[in-house]
Amino acid sequence: MNSRGPAWSPDPEVAVVWSSPDEVVDALAQRCGDRRRLVLGVDLDGTLAAIVDHARAARLWPGALQALLTLDERDDIEVVVVTGRARADAITTFGLPRALRVVGSHGHEHHDGNSHPLGGDTAALDELEIQARLIASRDSGAWVERKPHSVVLHVRTAAIESRQSLLDAYREIASEHDWTILDGSAVLEAGVAPLDKGAAMESLRYEFDATSMAFFGDDVTDEQVFRRLGDQDVAIKIGPGPSTARFRLAGPADVVGVLDTLGRRP
Repeated sequence: MNSRGPAWSPDPEVAVVWSSPDEVVDALAQRCGDRRRLVLGVDLDGTLAAIVDHARAARLWPGALQALLTLDERDDIEVVVVTGRARADAITTFGLPRALRVVGSHGHEHHDGNSHPLGGDTAALDELEIQARLIASRDSGAWVERKPHSVVLHVRTAAIESRQSLLDAYREIASEHDWTILDGSAVLEAGVAPLDKGAAMESLRYEFDATSMAFFGDDVTDEQVFRRLGDQDVAIKIGPGPSTARFRLAGPADVVGVLDTLGRRP
């Protein structure tokens, strides 16, 4: 199946309504407590870490890891990091401990370390990577990331006038195959299997027998999660841009503040 997400970007004519951090804390706290279990999912880049020019330079916002670990000690909250990064990359880059559940590759790498098999598709990914690198060679600022289930073209550090043409060229190559295609922030990702954080979060709902879920995310791919959440759940968009989320926080500092406050509540 070839799934193409919209290339969303902030609309300067649409006013952004920011939520109060206390309002978000209250919404989350209402879903915790006696005979209730909240699965709290959180993205990394742009949510718990500032967006940087190169993914390998990203670091967690101060206090983020401790806030997550404190929340995870509670009996009524299951904390899960759900990221588009490869699971090993996320753990290594951000120094995440084994005690923390990390779901990688948009859900294809489970938090227990198991990964969905690719079967004979490794060769197809190899060919896609070659094509992506040829496209990236057109601009010294573009680069390619190979993940276990996908290949990503990054153009954040490419010349501004070249970015869209590079992404368009990669999209055309990927569209010739039965690829799943995901638009992100200055990236285009193509994979041989469905890439869906929403499906990953839904499986966690049943795995932990959750009464509700919450998710913090900043990118287009996080809308996959928001669209699956119901009235009993909490969707928190980070930063500007179109979103179906009910709540919106400005950036990682607010996210960490909310998580820290929630963890200190009785």
